[in-house]
Parts: sequence; C-alpha cells; structure tokens
Amino acid sequence: MELLVALVIFAIMSAIAFSGLQTVLNTREQTDITAARLKDLQTTMIFLKQDIEQIIERNIRDEYGTSQYALIGGASGLYQLELTRAGNSNPLGAPRSNLKRIAYSLVNDEFFRLSWKTLDRAQETLPDKLKLLDKITRFEVRYLDQKQEWKFSWPPASNTDSSSPGLPVAIEITLTLEQWGEIKRLFLIAGKHETNEQNG
Repeated sequence: MELLVALVIFAIMSAIAFSGLQTVLNTREQTDITAARLKDLQTTMIFLKQDIEQIIERNIRDEYGTSQYALIGGASGLYQLELTRAGNSNPLGAPRSNLKRIAYSLVNDEFFRLSWKTLDRAQETLPDKLKLLDKITRFEVRYLDQKQEWKFSWPPASNTDSSSPGLPVAIEITLTLEQWGEIKRLFLIAGKHETNEQNG
C-alpha cells in the first residue's frame, strides 16, 4: 500500500514538473521568435535610414529606356518607394559608380528591398531581392516638400510639367506589423553628395 501511495505521489510530481518545463520551453521559444523579429525590424530601419538619408538627385533609365526621376513613390511608381542613393561602397576601387538604385515593396504581407547593380538598366537587368520582414499589413510613405506640406506621392500631383520635382525635405515611413501595430519613422534627406559616375 505504501508503495502505491509513493508511486501516485511520484506520478503527480512528475506531471507538475513536466508541465512547468513545457511552460518554460514555450516561453523561451516565444522569446526567441520575438527577439528575431525585433532584430529584423531593426535591420529594416537601418536599411531605410541609410538609403533615404543618402538619396541623390540622379535620374535613371529603366529597362524600357524610359527616364525615371531620382525619387518615385506612391501611385506614380511601380514600387511604393524607389530612389537613387549615393554611398555604394567600393572598397576595391573597381571602375564603377558609387550610386545605386533601390526600391521597397510590400507584396502580400512580405516587405522587400530591391537593388540594381546599374542605374540605367537593360531589359535583362534584374534586381537583387532581399526579404526584410513578413506579417506586414501596411506600408505607407509620405513626403515633406519644400513648402512644409505632406504629400502621399512623389513627384507630387501638382508637378504637371516635365521638369524635375527635386527632392523632398524628409520622408516619413509607416509600417504596420501584426504583432506590434503601427511604427513610424521620419528620415531627413541630406544635402548634395560627391558622386563617381564611372559606368553608372
């Protein structure tokens, strides 16, 4: 009889211990997932900051030979945000431009950064595509123009002629994540950059 009681007590204690261990493991798994997602979000913001703050006013020609402004966004562009940026690192001093064409796009719930190795593209030129985040429900961009007015597209709708619209003063990015809701960041656009247009 004493042996049966001991076995019952041991079984109850084992069940409690297993339940506690399972809770600890589940909590650790969720913590790891959250940490990895936070890291991806931080990486995304670093990319956005570096790209936007180094925008330069250099138009390009797309794969169809059509001239495109240095900055395109909103309803006027193929991507939600597309720009030419300076600061393309060249540690080996290769004979190429230090400018780069970048785009950001939300496809379904996945957020991508695209980059092209050349500014003026041929039809066979394909971008490098990097997935930054998933479970994104909204990606919105606003542009602060020289008159301190916010625009939802660039060039602004008021830019009806063929002249260059220039660059905005700042760009506001809004990302809405399933887990954390709405996240906004404001990026100021820097001044002129020195460029190296070899093979650009």
